[in-house]
This record gives sequence, structure tokens and C-alpha cells, in this order.
Amino acid sequence: MTAVDLLPDPFANEHDADPYAYLAGLREAAPVHRARTGDGRWVWFVTRYAEARALLADPRMSRDPRNAGADWLAANRANPTADPGVMAPHVGITDGADHARLRRLVSGVFAPGPVRAMRAHVDRLAHGLVDALAGRDETDLVTAFAEPLPAMVICELLGVPEGDREQFRGWIRAVVADDTRAGPEESARRRQAAVGNLFAYFDRLIAEARRAPGEGLVSTLAAEAADGDRLSEPELRSMLFVLLIGGYETTLGFLATSVLHLLADPGRWRALHAEPGRCGDAVEELLRYDGSVKTSFWMFPTEPVRIAGVELLPGDPVMVSFAAANRDPAANAEPDRLLLGRSDARHLAFGHGPHYCLGAPLARVEASAGLAALAARCPELTLAVPPREVRWQHSPIVRAPLALPVHPGRVLGRAGAR
Repeated sequence: MTAVDLLPDPFANEHDADPYAYLAGLREAAPVHRARTGDGRWVWFVTRYAEARALLADPRMSRDPRNAGADWLAANRANPTADPGVMAPHVGITDGADHARLRRLVSGVFAPGPVRAMRAHVDRLAHGLVDALAGRDETDLVTAFAEPLPAMVICELLGVPEGDREQFRGWIRAVVADDTRAGPEESARRRQAAVGNLFAYFDRLIAEARRAPGEGLVSTLAAEAADGDRLSEPELRSMLFVLLIGGYETTLGFLATSVLHLLADPGRWRALHAEPGRCGDAVEELLRYDGSVKTSFWMFPTEPVRIAGVELLPGDPVMVSFAAANRDPAANAEPDRLLLGRSDARHLAFGHGPHYCLGAPLARVEASAGLAALAARCPELTLAVPPREVRWQHSPIVRAPLALPVHPGRVLGRAGAR
């Protein structure tokens, strides 16, 4: 195999359950491969840690789709959020001064200090969900815990009224759903309708925040200014959409995937039950081992870029495989082993460079709080199916179980938690 061979779709369904053996083969063969995707596009697919990290920090690599080639743009027209009439430029698809401006206007909200101050509240939400597991037999941990925790956090951050939250969460689920039974056209229709409903709801929240500012994220972002500059309404609603979907879907997937790996080896679960305070450190190794974001967003060179002997031309579509890079033996010893005591895990789970994930501090708080609550109070939590029978979402970017059947067993009271 050479780097210029046109590979079959690296995001094909057969790689959903366990992509790592396939990615290891690509990584060992070459750092960069040209691949055809299932939607008819092609991409330069980057699999090694050093090359991935270098490209993510390279100022010649653009996130702005206006720098893409014509064939890529034509294939992307089916994406409702690619419509400039729907989405304003946001931190995920801007570069340079535009990106720095947008990031500066929202970065204070997700700075480590303010996010750490939320830990006690996230702890309470997590323990409330654990309370509800008491007395249950087999249950799906995705719907009982991994999905509601980030959904509740984001609803409270946005200031969504209690009475609107179930409908709001339904729209979120429709946007990220992997409903193969509905078929591609019906799934696209439902997704587009949900995007429209979310944006209309954001407009109402923004209007209310302008009229009577409160303490929620919408009011904070509406009032946030830097050098006299503020987010416009289109920029604000697009920012809210990106923060919402990114924070919800990836945290859901990471919580469920982490519990799956921890329960696959009962010794790991017993160790965390004995010392739930170790969950913060364990999160870093779990992010490296099987993080919920498999690949980067699309990137496009603005001038020729040579990497590992391959020349990327302006407009060429490029994606970094975080999943492959995080298991590169050149970056981490014994990369295919989950070692919770690993103190030097090197990973790209939140990206690298100017587009490093804004929500990383909040994701770490939610993950460590959620895992600590479960580990401390559910010592008998076990999988209800063998790990190989867990079904996975089909997505080129997000890795998440569709369901995680478990037996909660005995649930300790909060006072009994260590």
C-alpha cells in the first residue's frame, strides 16, 4: 500500500465497532492516505501522531469551507448547517483574525476557573441520575445516564426553562440521531427540521436575553464584549448551536464508551470504586484510548503543504484521524492497552493548535464527575451483554454506543459513597 492509493471509505460501517485494527494497518503503512468517502468525496487521511499534530497547528491549513475545492463544496450541499442562510461563520470554520475574534468573545465562559466552579453542581446532577438507578434491573446506561447528564448541563447553561427541556432535548437527539431505519432522505428531513426548530428557539432565547438579561450562557454571550465588539445575533445563534451539539454528542459518547471499557475488566471498576478520586486522571487515559471524537473537522490547505513526502494542494480536503494518532506507538508506549495509571498520556482528543476545543474544561468536569458518581455508588454495576454485542453509532466523526445495557446492582446512598 502506498500513500497515493485510493483507499475505500475509512468511515464505512464495518469499522464502527472497532476501528483500531484497521487504523493501525493504515498507520503502519504510511502517515497519509488518499481515501474515498461514502458520500462520494475523497480526503487525505492522516494517521500518525507527529504529522497529525503538525497539521493541526499549521497556519496554512484552513477550516473555512470557502477554501475547499468545487467538488467538495458540491457534495456538502446536502448538509443543512452548511447553508450560509442558516449558519453564520463560527469558531469551527473560521481562521486567522476572524477565528481569534470569535474565540476571544466566548473563551471566558469556558475558561478553567469558571468551569471548575460548576463542578459541585455537575456532581449533584450526576448523583441525581445515580439515585434513579436504584432498584432497576437491566437498563440502558445511555438513556439513563450518559445522555441526560450532558443534556441537563447544557440546558442549564443555556437557561432553557424546565418546561421546554424535554422538547429541546428531542430536537438535539434528532440532529445527532443515527436512525438507519428511517432511510437517508427521511433522516435528512428530520435533521433539517430539528436544526430549524433549534435555531428558532435560540432566536427566542437571544431576544429574551437582550430584553431582560439573566445569568444563563445566552445572556453572558450576548453581553460579552472585547474591544467594544460583540457577537451579532446570527453569530450568537450559530455559536450556541456549535457549543450545544459539540458538547452534548461528544460527552454522551465518551461517558458511555468509558463505562464500557471500565466494566469490561472488573478489576478496573473495583479500583475506581475504591478510589473514585482517581477518575480525573483516568479520564485522560480514556480520552487517549477511545475518545469520542474520531477525526478532525475538514481542513483545506491555502497553499501547497508537504507532509511525510505527500504534497497537499490548495483546496485538497484533509482530515486527521485522532483515533489513529492517539494509538501511535511513537507517541505512547503500549498504545493498545488501557492503563489507568498512565501519567503521561499524549492525545489529540480535543485537537491541537488554534482550534483546540473550547469546551475541553467542561467536558473533563462532566466526564470525571459522571464516572466518579457511578464508580463510588454502583460497585456492582456490570454489563448485561458481552462488549462485542454493543452496537455503535455510524458517524465519521463521533464514536458512541447506541445503547449500553447494564445491571446496576446495589446502589449505595450518597453517604455511603467513598
